[in-house]
Amino acid sequence: MNAPDRYPTARLDAPLMPSPQDPSPQNTPMENKLRHRLDELRTEYDKGQQTLHALEGQAANLRATLLRISGAVQVLQEALGEPAPEHPALTGPPAS
Repeated sequence: MNAPDRYPTARLDAPLMPSPQDPSPQNTPMENKLRHRLDELRTEYDKGQQTLHALEGQAANLRATLLRISGAVQVLQEALGEPAPEHPALTGPPAS
């Protein structure tokens, strides 16, 4: 007499898990929680990337502004015959 299969084998052509675009009613509560958290993290990551990009743009603009100010200070000092300052704020960061 053959005993019924307690652990049926999976079909080779069947997906292991349903895709997130096509959720099926077979999703467990844990899978739903994990998918929801994954969506939250992806959204948070995208927002972080956008913020980083904006801050990098602001930093580049600020560097350009500081360079222009530094150049103007240098021109005025030369016009007044003053020696170049040793102040790090006007000479820029030390070379690495």
